Amino acid sequence: MSTDNQNFKTAVMVATITLMGTLGTAIITNWDKLFSSQPHSISKLTPLENLLENKKWVEADLATDALQPAALSCSDLSSINKLWLKYSDNNFGYSVQRKIWQQRNLHNKYADFAEFVGWKHDNRYAFNIRDPLIITDPDAPTKAPLGHLPFNGWQVEGVIRRQFDNFMLKLGQCNI
Repeated sequence: MSTDNQNFKTAVMVATITLMGTLGTAIITNWDKLFSSQPHSISKLTPLENLLENKKWVEADLATDALQPAALSCSDLSSINKLWLKYSDNNFGYSVQRKIWQQRNLHNKYADFAEFVGWKHDNRYAFNIRDPLIITDPDAPTKAPLGHLPFNGWQVEGVIRRQFDNFMLKLGQCNI
């Protein structure tokens, strides 16, 4: 019995080592696909670009929000920002918002930021992209305040305010 047990252990170890070798080879072979530094390839941003190009601001904002910007890499955030800048004649985008936030010293002052970019008026905050406070007609870049979009659903709750400040800090770390 002892010999059978030893043979079984040896067979399991050999099978494990073989499996690890096979998995290791597969990981190395597909490294770029598995661990790409650009998870949102150009093909994933094409729908957003099409929406922006056609001045479909509501849909573009929803598409941007669906990409979960706070969880994206700097490269992805930069790509998204460039699209918003390009199609809004530099009126909208994360870099525009961050510049406002930074130059006006609005850290921990979400209410002031929201008022400056038009997300708050008469003590009422926009709740979502379809809120009447959010200007989304085709001429939005010329009608809306600087930095008005993307809105990304930032709301008034304290946790959201902190998340907004953290997002602005992340944009700074990304040089956006």
